Amino acid sequence: MKELRKVHGVLLAAVALCGCASQGLQIRRLPSATPAADNAAAIEYTAALAAAVTAETEEGAKSVPAGVPAPITVADVPPMQTSDPWERLNRFIYRFNARFDEDLFLPVVDVYRRAPAPVRSGVSNFFLNLSEPKSVVNYLLQLRPVSGLRSLGRFAINSTIGIGGLFDVATRLKLKSDLTGFSATLSRWGMHPGPYLVIPILGPSTLRDGVGLLADYGVSYAINVADLYRGYQSWGLGTLDAVNLRASTDFRYYASGSPFEYETIRFLYVRKQLIEDAGLQSRIVISGELEIAEVQRWYQRLTIYAFTSRNEGFGLTLIEAMSAGSALVASRAGAAELVVEDGSTGVLTPPGDVDALVAALEPLMRDPAAAAAMGVRARQRVLKQFSLDAEADRIADVYRALV
Repeated sequence: MKELRKVHGVLLAAVALCGCASQGLQIRRLPSATPAADNAAAIEYTAALAAAVTAETEEGAKSVPAGVPAPITVADVPPMQTSDPWERLNRFIYRFNARFDEDLFLPVVDVYRRAPAPVRSGVSNFFLNLSEPKSVVNYLLQLRPVSGLRSLGRFAINSTIGIGGLFDVATRLKLKSDLTGFSATLSRWGMHPGPYLVIPILGPSTLRDGVGLLADYGVSYAINVADLYRGYQSWGLGTLDAVNLRASTDFRYYASGSPFEYETIRFLYVRKQLIEDAGLQSRIVISGELEIAEVQRWYQRLTIYAFTSRNEGFGLTLIEAMSAGSALVASRAGAAELVVEDGSTGVLTPPGDVDALVAALEPLMRDPAAAAAMGVRARQRVLKQFSLDAEADRIADVYRALV
């Protein structure tokens, strides 16, 4: 049985060629391990959230107390379906990109990575600075002038004091980078991501992202900072930008070994866009692959753990989530029916039944107090039935019966 305590995700990035400005890449990491503070904060949060839900139910309030995000309901969750009308063409381009990446791109990237770290850092800062002017334009189109002024300030500081953008002085002055583009502008004014699209060389995208990419390059071409976007120099700088961006991206085609890699990447890429469009990016996290030592900390931060496997040999992840005090919604797979007391320490649903899963999750999402109480009962059951002492007693009973 494959190890189930690792959560697999896919890190996606688009490689920009032919003078296109680079895109920002951010990786969200867990805070330092502070279990006591985390538990206290979790208790305070749950109490405030429960009060907010009660207030909304009893008084019809439309808001929640300051600092407490509104509960995520089923209506908030992005749709699970992904439109891929050009799937046959997309798969062909995906295979082409994989061959291009393996045979041509990665060998060049491996040579680039041998350059000294300060050189590569300067290159990254340089292209990051070139992306600020298009961010200024798009922030104005989004009616966000304050963010536009911040990007303009960053560009002015880094272009002068930072010696043409080689040094990110603005960040040290607490003007952090927050790039945006025309795709985000279209999203702000209500445009859906549209069908999934795989672009040659650039990789996973959507119709909206493709349009946004062309518009962003058009803006950069029109502004033409230091005449870098026209003539032969644009091709050279565009290639260097692409190599630098690929060097900072860990993704490898077919490294997962899964026959469903195309489907997985398509699902995660589109879901990420829909989550951002709905403004849920701070509350829905695709963690990527986790070290075993971090898994427990993630369980401790969960209010509800949804286990949707269709085929599970034993159910170790169920016991781990229950031991951390999480309310549980699980499919009737493997040993789930032996581990979970349906309706008491968790809710069991038929495997593959999405409607039943939604029906089980929604009441717990609407009632944090009930979810917390279920988590307490789940932990008590694990301590009583599945602790090391309990297992040792059962083994001893077997030996005593044999003797």
